[in-house]
Amino acid sequence: MAMQLADLFLEDRSVQKEKKDFEYDKKAYQYTAGKYFNDEGNQLEILDSTQVYVKVGNYVEVLLPLDENTFESADERFHLRFGANTIYLKQQGREVRFSKQEVFSLHPGLFQDFTGVYYNDETDARYTISIKNDELVLQHPKFDDAVLKQVLPDQFSTAHWWMSNLNFFRDKNGKVGGFEVNNGRVLHLKFRKQ
Repeated sequence: MAMQLADLFLEDRSVQKEKKDFEYDKKAYQYTAGKYFNDEGNQLEILDSTQVYVKVGNYVEVLLPLDENTFESADERFHLRFGANTIYLKQQGREVRFSKQEVFSLHPGLFQDFTGVYYNDETDARYTISIKNDELVLQHPKFDDAVLKQVLPDQFSTAHWWMSNLNFFRDKNGKVGGFEVNNGRVLHLKFRKQ
């Protein structure tokens, strides 16, 4: 009885915020599915699904719609804003632009342009790129071989986190002169073709 009396006098008068979910056409966002890269070689992937999911590395997060073009992570750590073939990722007050990349397929006859030994004198590291089973493969004596996956005509990625973004550069005659690693904190680390 005492509790019932207390409930009468101490009723909850706090204002409850009513969360209104933004309804969006899920079919309209299927065009966003794919891989996106920023200038530093970081990648995020929008997965094709009944909801909009983002994949960064092995981490998958469902995105909640805020309006027609803006989504946020469930834990509100970041926001994504969609543009034409572009995603703007905002996290900790910093906005980074990611561009959608189409799937490229290098003709096996052009693999030879990329094969050879590449050396960086700053780290005294040497990598070899060769052809194995009709694929370009990055090799180092201390590490497992890594297949090079083409992102752009002269940009490749590998499964090795420290070599996940390789941008090849060419000389004035169009021959491959080397590549640079752009991966997170490592930027513009150049390996020259020997």
